[in-house]
Amino acid sequence: MLVALKLRDATYKLLGRVELWWVNLQQYVWFLGKAEPM
Repeated sequence: MLVALKLRDATYKLLGRVELWWVNLQQYVWFLGKAEPM
């Protein structure tokens, strides 16, 4: 039972990190897109 909780915790941490990376990537791409015409 404890192992399952630790595994779930690790999965949530990993998903949070991936989500954060994805948001940063989208903002970076959007910024490049806005800066391009100039």
